[in-house]
Amino acid sequence: MSNWLILMITASAVMLIGLYGLIAGKNLIRVLLSLNVLFLGLNFLLAVLSIPEDGMVSFGEGLPVISDPFLRYVAIIATIFGFCIIVAGIVIAIIYYKTHHTLEVHNFANAFSKPDDEEVVE
Repeated sequence: MSNWLILMITASAVMLIGLYGLIAGKNLIRVLLSLNVLFLGLNFLLAVLSIPEDGMVSFGEGLPVISDPFLRYVAIIATIFGFCIIVAGIVIAIIYYKTHHTLEVHNFANAFSKPDDEEVVE
């Protein structure tokens, strides 16, 4: 089994672990961490896909043999977008916790409505 295939399997396994945590998570912080693991696996997969199976790619005779950097750039951009999404999720979690005093996501559909059973004290 080649190193490239082992890296592909590892990246896919990390993505599946993040997807499982995203689906099975009941706590908002765990869901955000699972989303972060999913993004990590995706970026790892993009980095692995930028390396050809034989290790290098040639663009013709007489030209140097290099690896393809395009997917690495995409992985860097995806990392930045993933970080922004996680930060926005943390802000939403803080607002949700301040209004509902819980981080359980079973009733997240009405997340930004004020709770009926509590009075707002000013």
